[in-house]
Amino acid sequence: MVAVVVPAGVPLTGAGGAVAFPEALTLAVVTDLGDRVRVRLGEPVAHACTPSPTLAAVVEVEVPRDRLAPVLQRQWERIWPDSAQIWVAPGVPVSVADGVPSTDLSPFTPALPMLGGRVGTRFTPFPAPTGLTDGTLAPGVRLAFGPSLVLTLAAEVDSVELGAREGVYTPCARLVGVTRDAVGPPREAPTPRPAPAEPAPVAPDSLPAGTLLRWPDGSPAGSTRVPVARARFEAGAPRGCDPTLVPGLTLCVDPALLPPPPPPPTPTAPPPKKRR
Repeated sequence: MVAVVVPAGVPLTGAGGAVAFPEALTLAVVTDLGDRVRVRLGEPVAHACTPSPTLAAVVEVEVPRDRLAPVLQRQWERIWPDSAQIWVAPGVPVSVADGVPSTDLSPFTPALPMLGGRVGTRFTPFPAPTGLTDGTLAPGVRLAFGPSLVLTLAAEVDSVELGAREGVYTPCARLVGVTRDAVGPPREAPTPRPAPAEPAPVAPDSLPAGTLLRWPDGSPAGSTRVPVARARFEAGAPRGCDPTLVPGLTLCVDPALLPPPPPPPTPTAPPPKKRR
């Protein structure tokens, strides 16, 4: 899968309107349209550093190519002689100054310079390494990487002691650095998690997941990702369309999938005239 990152506020357009999100999101690429890119909205992209929204419908929309965010195209790694190392997953948003890309590895500050990192607008999602953790690092703790790079924590993170170094795993990176400050205490045994909530019951009169959706002009739009109540489409204008399934986009189903509209009320016969 090839994916892109769409910055906050950039409109995603289809034949049924346009929608913009208040946060950046990762979307899978469907096809290249020259100055525009068709992407899939509503289905989450696994292993993405910038999350993607999970919606009741999965639809194909378009975004201008020149509005895509610059990202790290391939994973970036650096290892120092003292065995400190940083690994960054592809897809993290980057900025470039004086030819050197950098990225914000929250909750670490400042931004991490990635000399030699390859920047583009498309990437193949790849999971960051994971591992066991046995302690925590408190806000303000500094991790050193080589003689000149020091990153400071702005929030508590889980970590694991690796000899003289501490390892930290984030959704986008793995960092192994030398601590310059006291670390937190070993983590206590985790509290048992509550049982997952039962899935919400599906209304008996629902369109099944995978029901084909169309734009108001009849062109293909996508499909439902989960069962959706038929009633959402019955009162639309025109009938069979709904502007709220994905707010900002009007999506329609085949009217044959809906019950027939109620017949018009029978006119009341006028009362008989009285004879004089």
